[in-house]
Amino acid sequence: MDTRHVYEEALGRIINHTSLVLARNFQKSLEPFDITLEQWGLLNVLWVQDGLTLKDLSDKVNKDHTNLSRIVDKLVKKGLLERTAHPEDRRAWLLYVTGKGIELQEAIVPVAEQVIEQEVQGISLEEQELLRRLLRRMCHNVQA
Repeated sequence: MDTRHVYEEALGRIINHTSLVLARNFQKSLEPFDITLEQWGLLNVLWVQDGLTLKDLSDKVNKDHTNLSRIVDKLVKKGLLERTAHPEDRRAWLLYVTGKGIELQEAIVPVAEQVIEQEVQGISLEEQELLRRLLRRMCHNVQA
């Protein structure tokens, strides 16, 4: 019995393959800015909501504390983030985007928008929203 078609047409495999292709493409566009896709994800959250704790940031990006600390350390070394002591919790730090991080945002967001536009070329807004809903439903199905 040939089961190749089951694997090749499995939605999970197609979604995973698509995710890898999109991530590689986006990472390539980030190379001139010397940041990784993971670093981009953290910066994106902090550009919208600056001053989060590591715990709050961890919840927003679904990364474990250890992995997130490593990424934050690299962004601090690059001068894109800074840590400030939490005024109410001596064990916690607040993370803020630096001026250099804001400059990066201004340079990189147009590039990111162009990449995203390329990814959805030929897919209507309605189809994009349908895909979002279906993918969320699939996640819900396996998390329930």
